[in-house]
Amino acid sequence: MVAWLVGLITPGAPAGVGVREMVLLFLLGDQIAHLNLLLAVLLGRIVTMGGDLLFFIISILLGRLKNNYE
Repeated sequence: MVAWLVGLITPGAPAGVGVREMVLLFLLGDQIAHLNLLLAVLLGRIVTMGGDLLFFIISILLGRLKNNYE
């Protein structure tokens, strides 16, 4: 949760290619145990990717349904 909040505070750090994760590791490295911080960063990336994938699949399915009714 703290990593997510720091991610909100650092909007200048892009989310791609692990840049945001590195910023979070750098900013929170002294405050949170490394294993817990790595786990939070990893879970955050997995949840984000899962949400993107779910949105993509729903968009494809809705597009196909729309094409069937036209």
